[in-house]
Amino acid sequence: PDHFAREDGGSDLGNQARSRPVNVRKILHDCYRVREHTHTCYVPANDATVRFVIELYGNLFISLTSSFLSGYPLAQSGIFYPPVTFMLLTSEINQLRSEVALMARKAQDIYDQSVQCLTAGDENAVARIRAADAELDSMELSLDQRCMELLLLREPYAIDFRFVFSAIKITRELERVGDQAKTVAKWSLKLKGAPGPDMMQLAAKAREALETSIQALVEGDAQLAARVMQIEFQVDEIEDRIIESAPGIAEAFIAKALERIGDLATNIAENVIFTVDATDIRHGHFANPQTI
Repeated sequence: PDHFAREDGGSDLGNQARSRPVNVRKILHDCYRVREHTHTCYVPANDATVRFVIELYGNLFISLTSSFLSGYPLAQSGIFYPPVTFMLLTSEINQLRSEVALMARKAQDIYDQSVQCLTAGDENAVARIRAADAELDSMELSLDQRCMELLLLREPYAIDFRFVFSAIKITRELERVGDQAKTVAKWSLKLKGAPGPDMMQLAAKAREALETSIQALVEGDAQLAARVMQIEFQVDEIEDRIIESAPGIAEAFIAKALERIGDLATNIAENVIFTVDATDIRHGHFANPQTI
């Protein structure tokens, strides 16, 4: 619909002529940017019967919970807060958060196993990593399906929408962490001797970037996510130093895979910042809010 109900939130029954048009893009943008609007829903003004029922139900709920909904901008924006929708959506979003966090921890565990292969690798360890990576692949497919169902059936928006939207991309990055960890493990079998100090430092910094991004994801901490960018600069510097030293083929592939894991950690952190702050910082740019 082109217009929503009156901005003062009043009933439009028998009086739709007095409804003032509201800029839909502005409302969606405000809702998109302001976290306080997370679990609310819009009702088109031209469906008078449906609006009347929801308005009645919503006003009753608000009056019963006014003690802790004080200051909530419902009346000013024409937004209503159905508690059943709130409870269902909150439960499903929390479940999705738990499953994404589980996938993240599994990706981190696979990475740790691959780094152990640098000093004590064998075929059995590589086989275990390959099997664990296959589990990550399955988790990515399952979570993608769950995210699509949430977007289709629950129509989340504001911070909930941003989280579901970002979760689709985060699971892809986590699956790629597993792929790169598998590369590290595979090429570790071809190393001629123990890895040098630069390689181990690179592995440690890549792990720090990955661990910090996962912690930021689990805690929903944008400031912690921003730290990943600084760690990634250090990862790049160490990788450049290794490549410039003319390493063997195995060392070069391992260094590139570890650097790529740092990049993937950065991508995860960028999505955390997008979810929490509604700010797109990919490619070093801040998106114009009017284009979101």
